[in-house]
Amino acid sequence: MRDAAAGDPESRADFCRLYEPVIQAYLQARWKLPAGHDDLRDAIQDVFLQCFKPAGALQRVDASQAGGFRAFLYGIARNVARGAEATRRKTSRQGGSPELEVEPFDETSASRVFDHAFARVITREARRLLAERARPG
Repeated sequence: MRDAAAGDPESRADFCRLYEPVIQAYLQARWKLPAGHDDLRDAIQDVFLQCFKPAGALQRVDASQAGGFRAFLYGIARNVARGAEATRRKTSRQGGSPELEVEPFDETSASRVFDHAFARVITREARRLLAERARPG
């Protein structure tokens, strides 16, 4: 995470590979959109932009805070989603036709989806690292 925050391209690619499924699962649960939807892809990219921009979120992460990195990433994803929803509501009020329909949703359910996806990613990565360390040589 520190290397990704410092701008290391390989670390950033690894960070995106690990956490994109978590962010996607949360946004899909929140917005009820299919994978690959433009609004979904845009929001996922915006989460990573918030993480990697100069003086961005990853440079401010404090793993000692309650909830650790999981809560931190969840907060970024939730804030990006809220921003996208506010933009869509404003566009709609101005007579535009937003693709993203903001419907009432259960934040608790969306949060549980995020937690489950996060746990799957962490478990998969832990297995990968253990297998890598167990290889002879």
